[in-house]
Amino acid sequence: MVYLKIILVTALLPPGLFFSMWCIGRLAQGRWPRLSKGLKIGAGTLLLLSSIPYLSSHAIGTLQQVPPLRGPLPGDVGAVVILGGDFLPYAPEFDKGRVGALTLQRLRYGAHLARENGLPVLVTAGEQRLDDVSGGEAMAACLESDFGLPGAWVEDSARDTIENARLSADLLKSQGIERVALVTTAWHMPRARLSFEQAGLHVLPAPTAFRPPPRLRMGSFKPSTRALNDTYWASHEWVGMAWYKLRFLLDR
Repeated sequence: MVYLKIILVTALLPPGLFFSMWCIGRLAQGRWPRLSKGLKIGAGTLLLLSSIPYLSSHAIGTLQQVPPLRGPLPGDVGAVVILGGDFLPYAPEFDKGRVGALTLQRLRYGAHLARENGLPVLVTAGEQRLDDVSGGEAMAACLESDFGLPGAWVEDSARDTIENARLSADLLKSQGIERVALVTTAWHMPRARLSFEQAGLHVLPAPTAFRPPPRLRMGSFKPSTRALNDTYWASHEWVGMAWYKLRFLLDR
């Protein structure tokens, strides 16, 4: 099931979607030449558009719906929950702190909130690393060694954001905690918030790592891999939101 999900995500989201279109066009070349030509031209055009920073900034900006937090947290918030993102598959220079850039950004902000408000921290990420250190363990190690926050609760069995929410909710409710400050990347917050609220927690969104708004300048129309990456994440999140809403509807 996991491998099927990876294959579908690769084939149906940018940039893999454009390669899929080109392959279908190539297969249709002999029988349906007009369709083949249209798919090939469409794949190239969409790849170019997806790589333009001005357009990708608009795409990722549609997900940054929650403004940053200001001031101290409300008194009924019982914990800071930090969602894992990416991890380094190979980093021999580190022991257990193999967190990637997205996860590190979330840990930094989560540590700031926890320290400023005197709150405990829960980290959640279950994907195993090459050295059999789970994502949650790597996050907890990074919190302790890099940010001086030992003793974080660790949830390290989740395979997706829904399981992040459900398993974290079980742990937190056992501690009598019903409301949390949820830390994740700004463009991931809509899907994360939906998942945690469906799990029965009261969520105070604490987004971080905002992408800047689009700007009209020459460099905004120069294709880049960073822009293509933002287009991928925007597509991933919108498709994920639709899928999660369908799952929650079917689970009722």
